[in-house]
Amino acid sequence: MLSRTIRILVLFVICVCPLRAQTVANPSTSLEQNTARYYDSIRKSPPQQWAFMLQMPKGADLHSHLSGAIYAESYIQWAADNGLCINTKTMALTAPPSSQQCDPKSEQPPASSALTSGGLYRQMIDAWSMRNWQLSGQSGHDHFLTRSGNSDRPHGARRAGCWLKQLRVRPAAMCCTSN
Repeated sequence: MLSRTIRILVLFVICVCPLRAQTVANPSTSLEQNTARYYDSIRKSPPQQWAFMLQMPKGADLHSHLSGAIYAESYIQWAADNGLCINTKTMALTAPPSSQQCDPKSEQPPASSALTSGGLYRQMIDAWSMRNWQLSGQSGHDHFLTRSGNSDRPHGARRAGCWLKQLRVRPAAMCCTSN
């Protein structure tokens, strides 16, 4: 029994110590420097670059548009709560004409009508998100940029604090409810 324990311990030392020695071989070189040096060495090899990128950790946006990070469903609810109109041709939000309301029988119905009209709701989701973007006749890039422009005007700047809060709270809520 003792010899088996000694053999396991010796095997552990033989296997683990060299690995540990490799990771601290040059403590003055940072992980970033090692990574940069490796990336420079594969700069002219697209297959190796692709393999390298596939191994990169996920979980952070390198570039993010606040208006693009908010769910289209949130925009619809916000527009409905604020009495905005939706132009059914351009899918842009507008304020109702002064001292008037949105006309439900026109091309500018209240955004709140989307909450009871599945067709309008789906159109707004498609216009304001990347869902079904292939059917828009635009590139994904163009659809994203025009989509974010339609959904945050004319009153979006006043909502930035609420949107940031939603972005902070939503991942935690999704994490807790996914199990």
